[in-house]
Amino acid sequence: MTDPQTDPAPERCALCIVGGGVAGLNALFSASVHLGKRDRVVLIERNPRVGGMWTETYDYVRLHQPHPMFTAGNIPWTLGREPAHLASKPEVLHHLQHCLEVLRERVDLVELYGHRYTEHEERTGPGGSEVVVRYADASGAPRELRAARLIKSFGYRIEQNDPLPVSSERVHSVAPHEAAFLGAPLAESDTPVYVVGGGKTGMDTVYDLARRQPGREVHLLAGAGTIFTNRDRAFPSGARRYWSGRTGFRTFREFALQYNGDNEQEATDWYRRTHGLCLNDRCQQFMFGVLSEHENAAISKALTGLHMEYFADVEDDGDATRLRFRSGGSLAIPPGSWIVNTSGHIMKQRRPYEPYLSDGGAVLSIQPTSAVHFLTTVASYFLTHLFMLGSIETLPLYELNQQDLLLKNKRAWSPACSTQALYNTMLIAGNVPTEVLRDFGLNFDLWFPAYRRLYDFAVLKRNAAAYGAHCRATLDRVGERYEIESGVLRRHATGAASAA
Repeated sequence: MTDPQTDPAPERCALCIVGGGVAGLNALFSASVHLGKRDRVVLIERNPRVGGMWTETYDYVRLHQPHPMFTAGNIPWTLGREPAHLASKPEVLHHLQHCLEVLRERVDLVELYGHRYTEHEERTGPGGSEVVVRYADASGAPRELRAARLIKSFGYRIEQNDPLPVSSERVHSVAPHEAAFLGAPLAESDTPVYVVGGGKTGMDTVYDLARRQPGREVHLLAGAGTIFTNRDRAFPSGARRYWSGRTGFRTFREFALQYNGDNEQEATDWYRRTHGLCLNDRCQQFMFGVLSEHENAAISKALTGLHMEYFADVEDDGDATRLRFRSGGSLAIPPGSWIVNTSGHIMKQRRPYEPYLSDGGAVLSIQPTSAVHFLTTVASYFLTHLFMLGSIETLPLYELNQQDLLLKNKRAWSPACSTQALYNTMLIAGNVPTEVLRDFGLNFDLWFPAYRRLYDFAVLKRNAAAYGAHCRATLDRVGERYEIESGVLRRHATGAASAA
């Protein structure tokens, strides 16, 4: 490994990876299978260490799923906890650092922390393609290097929330990661807390408040309401995994087959009845979050009020302070109340379309405008293998512009993503070496015994043609209906791609 503090950044490398989150580490894992110890790989990460969103997120965050299936490739955890344990932020960061240390032994790795990618230019000549990668170093000075290949593992680019802007001067508007919310200012007050956003962050926040300050008045503005996957069914504990629960493959297969590109409401209602968990029957949106029955009950018990409303503002109206909803309604709240912004972390900024494979074939881009799977970790793992094997150019994977679909119809997003995941998973499984599937440690179905996974595989083989036809027709309908990229990759001549 090259020490970035004492050695100059290299001018050339076999591979450059931008992004040191779990998606970037999975790209590094897969690439290391095809490279040797003398092959130079440059990792560019804007944060001071690996971890991506985990370096910046709120302190009380926990994994959705049991921790062993959150890793780089098949690198095992060293935590020593029971498999069902939901790892905390420090535990996740420790494991991702451990993954990096393992991968350092496989390639000549140069780590550039505090550096920011700015743009790249792909050049094709008689000798093949080369990518000029431009970035700013820790001091802000412009730098560039030349790489045989570039992987941009940006994923969803999840960022911290800012406090919500409010007109009132009588309330505290905060974000979940801020010291005022996590420390003494909140703890030493007794005014109500209004959590804005009913997704995973909102649920984590209410659950943590119930633990830290039992009995505190807490309200949740849940918007349209979020449906979660029932963790007790998805990951049954102990011996129950031998006969109960549904494997992840079966769950998303069934969800995909319920959807035809036009019936997202019916498909989502079906998911809520058969696989879901939510605070009430009015919840309408599924975003792939996971929650246990115990957590759901504890959150419901902790809430003083559940409001199926969207936040608009907090205004001072004479002696009264009113929390105003987007619907036009309002709620009188006490002065000194806390407004916590836990809303909308995914794809908050609209970004220009970029194909997952560049025109010259030397740049792989893991991001939602041309996604191949709703889990960017899964996409990074498999696409990097295909990229390094040279088979990605001919494999007719279906891309989906998840960003534009989410903007146009949030309710269609999850059934469309499930349909795409089923189709591309089938295609990938039949076109990668057996060891690539064997070393795929992010597979949720590893929670279940082998005979259950083999049964699912047999069902897949028997019905692959029918499943494929259904998925293609559904995704084609989604693309036509919403006028977005949804089909076999359409290469765009992009010239120089920027970081915008």
